[in-house]
Amino acid sequence: MQPAIAFLRIRLLQVFRELKAAGPLYALVLIGGGAAFLWLFYRSQTQQIYIHSWFAGIVLLIFTVHMNRGDHRFIFLTVERTGLVFMAEYATIILVFVILSSVATLELYPFVYLLAAPLISMIKPGHFDNSQVARKVVMIENSNYEWLSGIRKSGLTIAVLWIIGMLLTPVPYASMLVVWFVLLIVSSFYEQHENREMVESFGRTPASFLLYKIKQQLIPFALLILPVMAASLFFFPERWWIWLLFLVFSFINIGVFVTSKYAIWEPGETHRSSSLINSLCMVSFFVPFLLPLPVFVFFRNMSKSVIRLKPLLHVFHQ
Repeated sequence: MQPAIAFLRIRLLQVFRELKAAGPLYALVLIGGGAAFLWLFYRSQTQQIYIHSWFAGIVLLIFTVHMNRGDHRFIFLTVERTGLVFMAEYATIILVFVILSSVATLELYPFVYLLAAPLISMIKPGHFDNSQVARKVVMIENSNYEWLSGIRKSGLTIAVLWIIGMLLTPVPYASMLVVWFVLLIVSSFYEQHENREMVESFGRTPASFLLYKIKQQLIPFALLILPVMAASLFFFPERWWIWLLFLVFSFINIGVFVTSKYAIWEPGETHRSSSLINSLCMVSFFVPFLLPLPVFVFFRNMSKSVIRLKPLLHVFHQ
């Protein structure tokens, strides 16, 4: 268990480092948002509202993270019993919610969900080149390498989530939660490197380039989730305005993902420094007072991205 405990310490140090890098304001908002999410979870448990659905969503999120995390190779090369490392990390996360649920319900059955940790940790992620199928299904352009690369890495997980979303459309809000997880996976598409030639190949001014990139990313996401949305509205037509709000929320967040990349863009570098703020924007859908945050972050990143790209794309100014 020593390697597992050592990795837990590393994760804790990484969390503090990310909070420090985000700055005091965003760190405070992130901590407040996390506390609000835990309070919302606790309240739902005390009121006996969707107890099992909450845990199903948490387990599904951990499974998604497990299938898409980028440090598998490092852990496999560093530790012999890698399953213990994964199990310790996932069990720690689940344990927080299990304790809150047990305190709220005065029951011990939530501890059963800890069994999900070893089960997930035993799954070995596979990599499938399914970008060719996805290119035809959701109309991914050849120049949209973010989605082509992302689907190649996470296509299987997205396909499973899509099927689950369709199956859960008779359950109120369940399919929307699944689509939220799909959006969470899509947020990781914008971390890979991009060289100067790839940016210059579009032959556009900074503002035009950014707007085109955002539009390019919106099309496959919309085509992916619209069937789930339509099926859900078939069962709950009175909730059309909630789906519309979620759709606008998703589109704005995709704009945040794109602009956060170019706000700090350096040729050929991987960009993960904005992942914390992007995660906060994602959580804002469940924390009402944070809902305006993605709009603010989008316009801030848009301005910074134009400034960052102007020296490179100045030749395309009319």
